[in-house]
Amino acid sequence: FPFGGGVTTLESFSELAGYKSVITMPSLQTVPHLTYGMILKMGLEEKLVAKSIDEYVEIALALGFNHTYRNSIEELIRERSTKVLYKQKMAISEWETFLSRVSGR
Repeated sequence: FPFGGGVTTLESFSELAGYKSVITMPSLQTVPHLTYGMILKMGLEEKLVAKSIDEYVEIALALGFNHTYRNSIEELIRERSTKVLYKQKMAISEWETFLSRVSGR
């Protein structure tokens, strides 16, 4: 599929969704790199990025069955996503510059 998962991942990491965990295995294909970048920016790659199918299953099982572990990951996502994914004034400024340039304003 030609989709990067960016919007779905951002929504999962948001307050609206309850700061849910997303697991990715970017080596399997190039599409999940948006998710990988968000996880990397939050410093959670050791917890949410799988390097193999076995590791993907291991992470999924830990998040699915260990409520304490899952809650701790969701708390980290809550703390970090707000700071590094959503309140990015530089990104807003870059979009303003780009849109002004392409619109001729």
